[in-house]
Amino acid sequence: MIEEEPIKRWDFAIWFIVKKKISEQGFDKVMGDERMLDNFSKGLCISTGELKEKIRINVGVV
Repeated sequence: MIEEEPIKRWDFAIWFIVKKKISEQGFDKVMGDERMLDNFSKGLCISTGELKEKIRINVGVV
């Protein structure tokens, strides 16, 4: 059950915010926002690199 929390957090909160920021600011700007990515990665208990990879996969940029 504890492992589900980061997944829910990603699906229902973080991905929604990231997707909105990408549409407003662009993919490169979001991927360069280290402060935001650090905060989100801490919330998901993953590294910033893993978060960037997760974003790339969801956007379709590999």
